[in-house]
Amino acid sequence: MCKVLKVNGICKDFNHKNIINCLELQIDKGEVYGLVGVNGAGKSTLMRLITNLERPSKGEIFILGKKLEANSHKIFEYIGASIGAPTFYEEFTAKRNLEIVCEYRNLDINSSIAYVKTLVNLQGILDKKITELSLGMKMRLAIARALLNKPKLLILDEPTNGLDPIKIKDLLDLILKLKREGETAILISSHMLDALEVVADRIGFLNKGRILKEITKSEITYENREFIEIICSDVTRTSYILEGKLNITDYRVFDENTLRLYDIERNHNEIIDLLIKEGISIDSFSKKERKLEEYFLDNIEGGLTYV
Repeated sequence: MCKVLKVNGICKDFNHKNIINCLELQIDKGEVYGLVGVNGAGKSTLMRLITNLERPSKGEIFILGKKLEANSHKIFEYIGASIGAPTFYEEFTAKRNLEIVCEYRNLDINSSIAYVKTLVNLQGILDKKITELSLGMKMRLAIARALLNKPKLLILDEPTNGLDPIKIKDLLDLILKLKREGETAILISSHMLDALEVVADRIGFLNKGRILKEITKSEITYENREFIEIICSDVTRTSYILEGKLNITDYRVFDENTLRLYDIERNHNEIIDLLIKEGISIDSFSKKERKLEEYFLDNIEGGLTYV
C-alpha cells in the first residue's frame, strides 16, 4: 500500500538561507502526524511545499504515490489544507466563500456545505459576512473549507489559533472522528503540545528545517508517565543501591544530583529509609509527571541526532 504522503530529502533555500534541510517524512492512510517546532523551524514552509505553494530546491514529494510536479493539479482533488492566517473574500458571507470553493473544485454545493456544516459545527456562522467573524470563527471556517472535498490528505497549520477551550475540544473531537473513519491522513502543526498528545499517532520534532526525532503514541505515553524525582548528594551510589538492594531498574539518571524513578508503586518510605541508612543525603523526593513540552525542549536543547 502506497503512502498518502512521502517526502524524500527535500530542501528549500530562501535568499541563500537553508529553511528546509534534506527533510524525510512519511504519513499513512488514517494516521495523524503532529509537527512540533519553534517559530522559524520550517513548519509552515514544509506545508507550503507539500501543497505546491512553494517548490523545493531539491528532493521529491509524493502524494498517493504520484510525484508532485509544478503542474500537478489533479492531485489536489485529494488534498485539503489550512495554512497560515485564514483569508477569505471579505465582502461575502461565509456560505458564499464555501460556495466559491465548491464551484472551482467542481463539488456539489449543497451536499458539500451540508457535510462540513455538521462536521465543523458552522451553525450561526454561514450567513455572517467575513467581517463579522471572530478569529476563532474564521479558523473553523478555514478548516471547513479544507474538508469540502473529503480529502485523503488534510494539512492543518496551527488550527487551534484563536479558538477558546471549548472550540479546541471540538476540533480535537473532529480530528479523532476523522481518525476513526480511517480514510484521511492528517498532518497538523501546533504549539499546543497537550492537544497533539490527544490526537497524534506520531509526533515529529522539527528544528532548523529537519526532523530531529519522531516519537510514536506508545512512546509518548511512556515518556509522559508519572515518576519520582530524587534529588540527592550522590546519584551514582543511589542507582547502585536501587538496583543492588531493592532490585529497581526502571529509573533514569539526569545529572549528578537528579534521578527519576518510574517504578512509582514501590514503597516510598522503604526507599527513603534505605538511602538515608546508606549515607545518601536527600534534598527532594517528589512525585511528578513529565509533559510532552518538556520532552520537546529536552530534544531541541539537547541537540539530538537528525533522523
